[in-house]
Amino acid sequence: MVEVFIHDIVPFLGIGCFFAAIIFAVMALFSLIRKTGNFKRYGITTLSFIGGLLLFGTISYMLFEDYASTEDTVQAEQYSNPFDHNEFVFEIEDVQYNEETDELDVSITTNLPDASFVRVGLTDVEPEETDEVTGSVVNQLTDFEYFMVLRGEINVSFSHEVVPFINGDYRFSVSLDIGEFNTGLGESLGGKTNFEIHFDNIVTHGDEEEYGIYLGQETFTVTDTKSLKDFASEYKSSAEKIRFAELDKNTSPYEGTVTVFKGEIMQVMEDDQFGIIRLAVTEKSFGYSSSDVIYVTYDFPTPFVKDDIVTVYGSVEGSHTYESTAGYNITLPHIKAMFIE
Repeated sequence: MVEVFIHDIVPFLGIGCFFAAIIFAVMALFSLIRKTGNFKRYGITTLSFIGGLLLFGTISYMLFEDYASTEDTVQAEQYSNPFDHNEFVFEIEDVQYNEETDELDVSITTNLPDASFVRVGLTDVEPEETDEVTGSVVNQLTDFEYFMVLRGEINVSFSHEVVPFINGDYRFSVSLDIGEFNTGLGESLGGKTNFEIHFDNIVTHGDEEEYGIYLGQETFTVTDTKSLKDFASEYKSSAEKIRFAELDKNTSPYEGTVTVFKGEIMQVMEDDQFGIIRLAVTEKSFGYSSSDVIYVTYDFPTPFVKDDIVTVYGSVEGSHTYESTAGYNITLPHIKAMFIE
């Protein structure tokens, strides 16, 4: 009972003294101005509340410092003994899709220490149907975030601005990383070299300073949202036709707009993860004019080659400027493609 009073009531007493001091100070000021004779009494009362404010403020600060020190001690004790990574477990308890917010909420139980941060990622997506060009949709659904363990639970929420979640199988991976997060574990084991002695399945992210334990993965199925076919149909139906001359003149009013262009591939450069197409989009009697060209980027492989006629559905990203072989700059409207067919 006493502990509850000290930790919960004292800060409120300090706040009460603060506002009481302000009120009595204002009353003392009015008394002085109007010469009512109460200035001395109100002044003494104000000073009393200021004293209370200083007292309770000091106690609150000491309690906070003690609490922070205790938390650090708890984390140090949690990480003081070497762990066998096989003792770290997690289990997906529930998966819910919120149609109103287009968020995927996942509840996980784990025996990881509280206040640990885990890297949770959607590393792979298998849509229900794969007859569409799915690359860009799948790539934009894969994602990762850091979430904190609290009372043996990890509550994960994923959302996307452009691509909604689609029905299919999602692969879910979890790792306990050292670097920006979980520094107590890394320090207690003496850095990465000793860390590798105690744990198997070491993973690295970006640079050598970011490393951790790969805890495993699970797969879950989402069935209560839209199919890939429905999303593709809706996305294509929403595309606005924009005249090339208007887009070429000024892309700013159209940035973020979903649009569609049909044209002939003048140049294509592509690898497994990224592609660029220069697409001639104005059809003349002799074919497509090489004067009216858009710059298309995409993040999925395609079967298309130079001179193919394709239709691109995507969003206006602004303009792209590059240097020609002759040494002068060329600026083209830039479209980030979602579908190419």
